[in-house]
Amino acid sequence: EENAFSGLEFSLKYLDLEQNKIEFVRSYYFNNLFYLKQLNLKNNKISMIHSKAFSNLSLLETLNLSDNCVFQLDAILFENLYDLEQLFLSNNLIKNLDRKIFKNFKKLYTLKLDNN
Repeated sequence: EENAFSGLEFSLKYLDLEQNKIEFVRSYYFNNLFYLKQLNLKNNKISMIHSKAFSNLSLLETLNLSDNCVFQLDAILFENLYDLEQLFLSNNLIKNLDRKIFKNFKKLYTLKLDNN
């Protein structure tokens, strides 16, 4: 729901949404969570992620999208995630990746893509 995290914009740092049957990640879900450091979306039913879903999460360090049904990642999906250190994409349906998708990762040290 839009504005679901209203009032938490400046305090929320860790958000765990594991096992919630989420199917889509819309552009506004995490829109104002400017200080979020860790986002866990593991083990949902996510098949589609809007290209701007993570655009305001520039301080994000860990993103877990494992164990979903993601089959496509837009080339600009991660473009503002400059501080990302860990990205988990295991156990999805990803077949192809645009070579530009990881271009802004300067701090990334863990990338899991197994079982795709």
